[in-house]
Amino acid sequence: MNEINYVSADDAAEIMGNRRVDASLQKELKNYLADQLVAGAFALDGDVVPSVRAEYLARPTVGDLDYASRSNELGLRPWTVTYAKDEFTTSNAKKSNMACPRIALPKGQIVKQKITTAKQAPEIGSIVTNYGVTLQKYWQSLCDVVAARNQATDSNVFDISNWYLEQALENGWRTGSKAAYYYPRLMCLYAARAVLFCDFDAFPDFTPARLGFWATKEALGVEPLVIKWKPRDEYPAIGDDKYRVPEFAVDLSDITDLTCGNIDSWIGERIGRNEQA
Repeated sequence: MNEINYVSADDAAEIMGNRRVDASLQKELKNYLADQLVAGAFALDGDVVPSVRAEYLARPTVGDLDYASRSNELGLRPWTVTYAKDEFTTSNAKKSNMACPRIALPKGQIVKQKITTAKQAPEIGSIVTNYGVTLQKYWQSLCDVVAARNQATDSNVFDISNWYLEQALENGWRTGSKAAYYYPRLMCLYAARAVLFCDFDAFPDFTPARLGFWATKEALGVEPLVIKWKPRDEYPAIGDDKYRVPEFAVDLSDITDLTCGNIDSWIGERIGRNEQA
């Protein structure tokens, strides 16, 4: 099977910038998708080329902040494109991590919060947490906290769940995994509208992406622009760089009054503020 070709990170913004103003390419994209275009990260408004990291839910982990920072360095506008309506199961490691947040506290402590007892659910974003809000709102509250302290690395969020469903149904999906049904159309968006940050080589058995990549080349005549990127395993802590924070953790290690004993109430207070806003 043909493998995915990756674009040079230094060239991505210029190439995609030219494609976004290519009227012929945009017309071909529109025709291929039968006018079922999607906005958000894939809109043509604005002068800065968008980049995308695809996640189930938007989080402010050190890995997510690294993506946003790298995107800004390359002259791209970072977006997190979420799939909040995907089925939740603890057998998926990333989904499981989202339901059991890790928080880095001062002095190198990493707390694993147990905020839900769900093992499986129809939609990951709709799981109700112990805070009385959905998992999606829990993470949004932490995003707000971290964004206020990291303005330069703030990322825009767009949920694409409904579009995935529409495209899958259009391509004949009825039951089971939808990915093979929407990826041929999804990859077209990364050929004409936005640059994708992803290391598909880390998922060698995920064939829909590869099939979608080459289906896009055949349909539009150009390949999707994919920057080969994934977060490092760990990052220096903000509060003390002799400690390391795993990529899937939220780093609050510089907030000196945070402890294992008060982290739950501290986050709960901020979720409450978010709910009242």
